[in-house]
Amino acid sequence: MGWKPNLLIEALRDSWREQQTDAASGNPVVAALLDLMGKVEGGVWDGSYADLLTVLTDPFGAQGKLPTRTPQGLGQAIARLDLGALADLGLAVSHRRINGKKVLTITKTSSDKTRADGRTKPDPLPF
Repeated sequence: MGWKPNLLIEALRDSWREQQTDAASGNPVVAALLDLMGKVEGGVWDGSYADLLTVLTDPFGAQGKLPTRTPQGLGQAIARLDLGALADLGLAVSHRRINGKKVLTITKTSSDKTRADGRTKPDPLPF
């Protein structure tokens, strides 16, 4: 018939990713993170959730726009975000523990899905 194998699955994946990216771009936490990363020299921010909340709510930050006022609430809000949608917007978020304390790393990335070696990044969707 001339149909490409898995055409429907690919279309559904693309549609789902576009919806997740649109939803993430309208999220006040994502907007604050994008704004922050536009100002961070070197494209990498490291610190605790308390540090991040302080940076985001300083007089020139996203004060009043965030749906949370505590480090725990900010951590929960970030945990609910879709990492693939964040990647499409040019952000990577990771966590690690150092001496028993959780450290957050936010990295400004290219919003392109192509790696430096020219190969396409794998899609994290399970289907």
